[in-house]
Amino acid sequence: AQPPAGSREELFVPLVSAKLVSLGTDGRERWRADLVAPPSTPPAACRGFVVVGTEAGVQAFVRGTGKPLWSAKTGSPAASPLLCYRGAIYFGTADAYLWALKYSGRKMWKYPSGARCRARPFAVEGKVYYPSFDDYLYALNSRSGHLILRVRLSHRLTDEALAGRDRIYISPFTSARLIALSLPDLVLAGEYHLDLEGDWFTTPPLRIEEILYIAYGRDEGRILALRETIEEPSKDSGKDSS
Repeated sequence: AQPPAGSREELFVPLVSAKLVSLGTDGRERWRADLVAPPSTPPAACRGFVVVGTEAGVQAFVRGTGKPLWSAKTGSPAASPLLCYRGAIYFGTADAYLWALKYSGRKMWKYPSGARCRARPFAVEGKVYYPSFDDYLYALNSRSGHLILRVRLSHRLTDEALAGRDRIYISPFTSARLIALSLPDLVLAGEYHLDLEGDWFTTPPLRIEEILYIAYGRDEGRILALRETIEEPSKDSGKDSS
């Protein structure tokens, strides 16, 4: 039903038949658990347990055994992949809310966004960032859910962002651009315009060592490799260099 996710010991596979299956490193089934509704997100391996979003909410199971831990109802299908971060689980729902659950399954907070959030949230230094289909990138306090800032981009955000230590890279829907934003203030740090006309697709960016990659195209696909150049301000700017 959704892409699988794994840990070093297990691969978790969500099935259309409303089940979550664990496979060992040898490919053999370790356990199989029933879900209350069909899965709507990929699984996520948290510390000691695995969670998966469903059409009814979020469920958690013990890793290794598949023993049910808890089931949290959200009133709307989980819509984005789940993020496990500092003792909490963060995700977006189909009714345009951003949610945070404790590892115990209890609700911490939920925040209303302007549209469905389908892209995976990411976290940096106590802040959780959500790309949203309403064109905004939200930054919320991870513990309280209070809005810190939001930045409007020119196109809808449906794909995952590539997060680094001090910046993120994102390709907004049909924008034909790769954009770099600084962290934590989300100021434009650079962009690259793709040579595209008409209908096209782009994929989320990928970094391997010092090279950024993005796939794009229309009737056929291409892969573009970019080397990022960081421009440093001149130390001698406005001074007599003699």
